[in-house]
Amino acid sequence: MGRPCNCGCGNPYNLMKINPATGAIIWKTFVPADGSNPTSQSLLRCEALHGTSDIIVASFGTYGLNNAPGLNRVDATGSQQWHVVTGGMSVGPPSSNRRIFDVDSRSRIICLNSNVGSPNATQALDSSGSILWTRSGFVPTSIRSGVDFSYVGVSVAGGVFAVKKIDNSTGSDVWTSASVFSSPTVRAINYNDNSFLDTDSANRLRDNSGTSVSTLSWTPDNTRFGSNGYVDAQTSNQRARVADGAGNTQWVLTGIGGTFFGSTLFDCCTDGTYGYDSVSYYFAGSQLTGTGGLKFNIFKTDVNGSLLWTQQYGAAPYSTTVYGVCLSDDGYLYAAGGYNPS
Repeated sequence: MGRPCNCGCGNPYNLMKINPATGAIIWKTFVPADGSNPTSQSLLRCEALHGTSDIIVASFGTYGLNNAPGLNRVDATGSQQWHVVTGGMSVGPPSSNRRIFDVDSRSRIICLNSNVGSPNATQALDSSGSILWTRSGFVPTSIRSGVDFSYVGVSVAGGVFAVKKIDNSTGSDVWTSASVFSSPTVRAINYNDNSFLDTDSANRLRDNSGTSVSTLSWTPDNTRFGSNGYVDAQTSNQRARVADGAGNTQWVLTGIGGTFFGSTLFDCCTDGTYGYDSVSYYFAGSQLTGTGGLKFNIFKTDVNGSLLWTQQYGAAPYSTTVYGVCLSDDGYLYAAGGYNPS
C-alpha cells in the first residue's frame, strides 16, 4: 500500500481520515482487499477498534475477478496492519445497509459468513486477526455487538427466522428469540439497557431478552446508538433521524443545502457510544448520478439537529463513493468507500 496522501492526484484511495471539527481531510489512502486490481476494490463498513486509535474496515474485490471480502485493521497513520479473508456473503455496495461485522467493547471482532470451511459460519477474531471461535448451523443475516455479546439475525432449517444473543467470549447461545415471519436485520443496540431495534415483518423495539416491546412508526436503516438515543441515516428516503431510547422520533432532517441534495445516505455515526456523551452526529451519502465524476457528502449536526458543517469530497473527472463512516476512540472521523480514477 502506498503512502497516505492529501493531494488532488489520481491515485486510487478508499479510506479517508477527517478532522471532525472542520471536515478537512487529514489523509486518504488505499487499503487493498487482496493485493490486486486496486482501482476496483472498495471498503464498506468501518468500526472503531476500542481501546486503540485503529479501526476495522470491511473490503471486497471485483465480482468474478478478485472477489475477496475480508476485514482489515488500519492504524491512525493509514497503514494496513492485517487483512483476513472472510468471504461467503454478498457484500457489494452499499452492502444492503446490513452490518456484516461489528466490534465489541473488548475489541473482539464478530463477523458473519466467514470463509472457514462453512459458507454460513459466524466467527470471532481478536485484535490481531486470529480466530477465537467459529459457529455454524444457521445462516446469519446481520449483527450488532454490545459489551460482551452480540445480537445476530439468523435463518435456521425449515425457513425459521429469529434473533440470537451470542456470548462473544465463547460463541455460545444465550437465548434465541421467538420466530418471526421474515429474515430479521438487527439495526442497533441501546447500550444503557441492551434493548435493540430490528426489522423483520415489522420495525421492532425488543428488550434484552429478545421480546418485542413495541412497533416503531419509522423504519430503521443505517442505525447507531449514542448516549442520547438512536441516530439513523435512512437510505430509502434520504432522511437523517434521531430517536430516543424508546424509539420515539426527536427530529428529522430531509436535506442540508445544495451539497446534500442528490445524495443517498449510506451511514452515520455519533461520538456517544459505550457511555460517552453524544455532542454531535455525522451523516454520509453518495451521489448516484452526476456529471464530472460522482462525489460524496458528509454533514455534521449537534444533538438538536443544527448544522455544524457540511463537506463534499471528490473531484472531476473521478468517481468517489462512501459506504461507511465511524469515529475512532481517539476522536477522528473515517470515511470508507471507493475511488475510481478511470
